[in-house]
Amino acid sequence: MNITLRIFGLWLAGALTLFAAAPTNDVQLTAPARKGSSSLADRKKETSAGPKIWDASNGQIEDLVEIVSVKEQPPEADGRRKVTVRLHYILLHYPKGTVTIGFNLKSATKFVAVAQLPVDAGSAEIELSATITPVAWPKGQPFKLVVSLLGEPRTGQVSLLAAVSRVMKPLPAPAPAK
Repeated sequence: MNITLRIFGLWLAGALTLFAAAPTNDVQLTAPARKGSSSLADRKKETSAGPKIWDASNGQIEDLVEIVSVKEQPPEADGRRKVTVRLHYILLHYPKGTVTIGFNLKSATKFVAVAQLPVDAGSAEIELSATITPVAWPKGQPFKLVVSLLGEPRTGQVSLLAAVSRVMKPLPAPAPAK
């Protein structure tokens, strides 16, 4: 047994010597650029004009929803007003989905969906409208509009695919006539 331990000790000492004598420099491999390559080395030669939503070559196309415009009608006597939201969506990962608009009407941090529209996969520009009473929240908390793109419900669950919000400025209700 003594001989076995000595042989193992010699083997271990030899292995440590080999690792200690190994060069500490990192190795960098290079290869010529290939056409159509998506490697980082080949891409850094290209100039980029920002993110490309429709460029399928990078494999990173995402579902998207964006607010195009928000129009508010003049407030009624009780402060209620109609808000029309024009939005653009791209739905790629589900055959059907739902676009909703909501506002933080009951709490400064919780949103209530006030209108929704079922949509099909693809891309389109749509409008949703709702009549709401804007809220001026205390402590400078903003009144917000939230637009959500939800995936088709499966097994009772809904997938939030994309969302965007915009701060709204609550307009004062008209003064009562005297």
